[in-house]
Amino acid sequence: MDMEASRAFVFRPKNSRLDCTKLKNNFDIVLPHWQKSLDRVIDELFALSSRQERRS
Repeated sequence: MDMEASRAFVFRPKNSRLDCTKLKNNFDIVLPHWQKSLDRVIDELFALSSRQERRS
């Protein structure tokens, strides 16, 4: 199924950002900004890839 066809089955509001207010208010948890988390994941993937290349 291509992306255009799959859009017919999924309704997503135009503004579907995750609201973390309840996490903060109820559990005192503050999530990092998504870009910082993305940077961390990319760094971890590169590190993992480098380790695997050295093993080969």
